[in-house]
Amino acid sequence: MNQDLATLLQSAVPLFQCVQEDHIRDVLSICKTRAFKKGEILFESGSPSDEMLLILSGAVLVMTSTGVPLAQLSTPETVGEMGIFTG
Repeated sequence: MNQDLATLLQSAVPLFQCVQEDHIRDVLSICKTRAFKKGEILFESGSPSDEMLLILSGAVLVMTSTGVPLAQLSTPETVGEMGIFTG
């Protein structure tokens, strides 16, 4: 699975397009698979972030703190990646 996922990430996710496939596989080897319930909050604005999530199935709705929808993300997009770079 990591081979197919590494290829998918490199071709479809801008963050990984300049990363060698073997390096992506190295990253994937330390990743965990998690499932979330519908309506579960993954990140809140202003909260510290030290993880990035990769959507493998389903979709994530990005909303403002007042509940206004901003975007819907789906496979194979990432969520929370800025926290990796900015803390």
